Amino acid sequence: MGSEAPPIVVHRQTMRVIDGVHRWCAARLRGDQYIRARLVDGRDDEVFLLAVKLNVEYGLPLSRGDRIAAAQRIMRSYPAWSDRRIARASGLSGKTVASLRNSAPGALSASRRVGCDERVRPQEIGEGRSRAAALLRENPGLSLREISRAAGISVGTARDVKLRVLRGADPLPPKQRRSKDPGTSSPPPAEHRPARLKAQDRQRTIARLARDPSLRQTETGRAVLRMLAAHCVGADEWERLARSVPPHGVDAVLALARACAEDWSSFVRYLESGRPAGAT
Repeated sequence: MGSEAPPIVVHRQTMRVIDGVHRWCAARLRGDQYIRARLVDGRDDEVFLLAVKLNVEYGLPLSRGDRIAAAQRIMRSYPAWSDRRIARASGLSGKTVASLRNSAPGALSASRRVGCDERVRPQEIGEGRSRAAALLRENPGLSLREISRAAGISVGTARDVKLRVLRGADPLPPKQRRSKDPGTSSPPPAEHRPARLKAQDRQRTIARLARDPSLRQTETGRAVLRMLAAHCVGADEWERLARSVPPHGVDAVLALARACAEDWSSFVRYLESGRPAGAT
């Protein structure tokens, strides 16, 4: 005996079925007079958002076109929502939502964005980073949470700024510096850009390194191989992992991810500083 189907969801004001249309149709075909239902109240935009969320989480998979159309409608109803928040609601990636926003009219932009955690953050994060750097130079003993509140940035961003200030580096990452300076908006020349391995090439490279006795037969070499293999996933997998992070854990995961990224950047600098000139 199978478990009882969950109740359908119905908009009280219009009696429109929001979730469970197939269950409702099946009940009609069986000749059932009654079906369990949960009535919800709300505006049309709230009801639509609930319908999309329920379908993304439990219903039949929406086509990519349907998800894009849903994201565009949500964006029109909630222009201040962050790209990640709209992406979670519509089942798309944050990059896709950002692309949709960039191609939409300017009215869909907002000076401040509301994230998945309901926190409001400025869209121009560079200004918040600059404020945080100034606060740190005036009072290096400020905690990350104090910097976050005063500068209007996340704790993870505050940590990244603090690390940059301690190293004497620019508080803005290179990408943000280029976007602020029209003269450097174009990508750097190819000879100055590090080669980026494609997903399939990464696996082949790791397999080749794993056959190298100098790595395979030493404890530290095996540790390097394990670290590389653990992080060698494609863009789709990273997006899937990002969507699985609950809203209440985003800031903590961001802080850890940025710390790990900084550690990898240091690792790259160590390797480059010890490489013979002209080596590739």
